[in-house]
Amino acid sequence: MFYAHPKVLDDPARIRFGGFGSFSFDLEVFAYIDVTDYGESLEVAEDLNLRIMDIVQAAGSAFALPSQTLYSEQGQRPDAQLAQTAQQKVNEWREGHRLFLPQFPAEEIAELKGSIPYPPPGSAMAGG
Repeated sequence: MFYAHPKVLDDPARIRFGGFGSFSFDLEVFAYIDVTDYGESLEVAEDLNLRIMDIVQAAGSAFALPSQTLYSEQGQRPDAQLAQTAQQKVNEWREGHRLFLPQFPAEEIAELKGSIPYPPPGSAMAGG
């Protein structure tokens, strides 16, 4: 939509997953617009925001609005086997002096470096 909009400059128009909020997934929305009048810039920004809302709705989703609801129900209990396995692993790290808190040693970081494929498998930019 940004690339198609006549008032949005294509570089560096972007929308990226920016992080985790207290109750949200935060998206960073950034674009330069081709206007010099402040009033017109507000109109274009409003148009872009409304179009983003339409896109989200057309995708079958919605924005979370600030609200608070309290539900009281019995929660799902953690998987006891998974919890025990995790605790055993942490104990192994402690006993082997490999519980790297508060900092990872440089050699451990070097060993991990590049071990996650990027771009992820299945993306259009992934090799193979």
